[in-house]
Amino acid sequence: RLRKDDAITLAVAGLHLSGEPRNGELLDRGGTLLGAARTAPCYRLHHLPSGAPGLVRVPEGGEAIEVELWQLPSATVGMLRS
Repeated sequence: RLRKDDAITLAVAGLHLSGEPRNGELLDRGGTLLGAARTAPCYRLHHLPSGAPGLVRVPEGGEAIEVELWQLPSATVGMLRS
């Protein structure tokens, strides 16, 4: 387990979820799955130009989105791409 001061917790959705094509990027960077969660009901999923889904906070019409919480070493977070 990472030291708390050397780690960042990320919420991921879509292609980075366990079993999805880009989950290996989290594992390759030393990520640890903390568990499943849901966002507050103020988000929408959008299709980004990269082909990945992106969460956008909206003032109305949002919903709770299923995500996973991952802990990664701070030094590797900047290597992730959307």
